[in-house]
Amino acid sequence: MELTVHDSRRWQIFLMQFDPSGGHDGFTVTDSYSLGGGNRALSESVAAGRFFAVALYDSGGRWICPSPAHDERTPGTIASLCYSAGGGACDVTLTVRSVK
Repeated sequence: MELTVHDSRRWQIFLMQFDPSGGHDGFTVTDSYSLGGGNRALSESVAAGRFFAVALYDSGGRWICPSPAHDERTPGTIASLCYSAGGGACDVTLTVRSVK
């Protein structure tokens, strides 16, 4: 998995998996990542499974959910999600590739 911030905001990205006994509407947070400022990109291995990814950005001390993400998948990727605070260009991208 690769996460990249393309704007100047602070972002928090959460990976969740469905768990019927879990908290957040049946989802359990499995990992979270902070990006922004000096930390503009990261790569990490993620275990196999189905995840739901949520990105929030900091706006004056409040965490805001951006407009809906859209998938810009290309050949060789499992997912390539684009999150945009203003509905335009990608402010954060999350790309997942299979490791062979």
